[in-house]
Amino acid sequence: MNYYNYPFNPVFTNQPTFTNGGNFYFVNNKQEAENWIVNPDSTVYLFDRNNKQFFIKTVEKSGQVKPLEVYTYEQTEVVKTPGEYATKQDIENLREELREIKNEYSTNDEPDTTESTTTTTTVISEGQD
Repeated sequence: MNYYNYPFNPVFTNQPTFTNGGNFYFVNNKQEAENWIVNPDSTVYLFDRNNKQFFIKTVEKSGQVKPLEVYTYEQTEVVKTPGEYATKQDIENLREELREIKNEYSTNDEPDTTESTTTTTTVISEGQD
């Protein structure tokens, strides 16, 4: 007996609808993609399990089905352009060059004793009377 006249299992009309992460589905072939039912004013992405292709199926707001779009895809390799990054060997060569330059300048900072410098002082005196 329900004293409050409240239904046991209430139906909430404002519950969110959940998708599988963006309307992505898998099909077995093109025929199955063409027969896939799509709600009006929405788009689904259908990936073929057996071939390297995918389909985009769109239905307009009026319920008119747009032609099935078919795309093929293939794996591509990432090509590194040479010279864009320094390798470990390049960095080690640069360190060695910097060490050589540092050693060259550190030895040149010391006074050179092989050459002698002479200073001449000239005294100019005004005439003595």
